[in-house]
Amino acid sequence: MEFIAHQLKASVQPLTERVKSFLFATNVGTKMTQYMIAPSILSANFAKLGEEVDNVLAAGADIVHFDVMDNHYVPNLTIGPLVCEALRKHGVTAPIDVHLMVKPVDRIIPDFAKAGATYITF
Repeated sequence: MEFIAHQLKASVQPLTERVKSFLFATNVGTKMTQYMIAPSILSANFAKLGEEVDNVLAAGADIVHFDVMDNHYVPNLTIGPLVCEALRKHGVTAPIDVHLMVKPVDRIIPDFAKAGATYITF
């Protein structure tokens, strides 16, 4: 994520201008579409997760994205609600989007809500 934060900082302004230009060209006379940047914490160095999230938010990210996988519903095993809670305790106030790829999904929704997730999708 350190690399992503550096890249993000260097590319947010040009990206913003390209997106605005594209939206203007494709939406002339209509309402502009809002966009947000939401890097996934799966690309982070977990030994420095709080610092890495701080860096990407400072570089211009709008949302912190979690990909939650259970090694059953999908063939990967990732993180749980304790990581979400730890980032909130670290001081992250940005929205946290949690994408649940787990089974049964209804069992874990309350855990992420309690841990501080802003959005929960599945």
